[in-house]
Amino acid sequence: MDAALLSRCHRRCCRQLADVNNARYITWIEIARIHWLRQLATVQLPAEVGSASALSAAVTSFMCGHGSAGPILKSNFMEYKMPVQYPDLVVVGSRLGLVAEDRFALFHRLVSLKTGRLVGEAEGLIVCFDYDKQTKTKLPKLIRAAIDQRLKEQELSDQTNGTPVKPPRKSVNFESF
Repeated sequence: MDAALLSRCHRRCCRQLADVNNARYITWIEIARIHWLRQLATVQLPAEVGSASALSAAVTSFMCGHGSAGPILKSNFMEYKMPVQYPDLVVVGSRLGLVAEDRFALFHRLVSLKTGRLVGEAEGLIVCFDYDKQTKTKLPKLIRAAIDQRLKEQELSDQTNGTPVKPPRKSVNFESF
């Protein structure tokens, strides 16, 4: 996984049977997605592409809506594998999938620390959206460069570790919006 985030299971998120409400899984994934996007500011770009401070400013602008374009979740698919029982900690790993000029996919795996088992897998399609014009738009150049660099690093890691890249589900239409 490209990035990992530890999430706590709270009692208030549980049903009577002490298992975590399904909506909490989606919350954990959204937190991990925001964490992954913020981590783009730490990507090392070639000097001719942009400086670290320029990338940091671009990520902040992209995430906080200081410009007109920002990320919007187009679709989210969640497959529940096992219930999470209170008390527990869940690790959410995030991995970059397909990338296009105006969108990218993130895959997530959720693992219970108490049981060590996979409790869920998710896939989200994030589109760059111009909030002023109310239409999709191309990813900003520095954001796209950081995503492309992250994808190169991920592919290199896959080759080194022998980890296959998980293909997207066939039901996701990556090109349409």
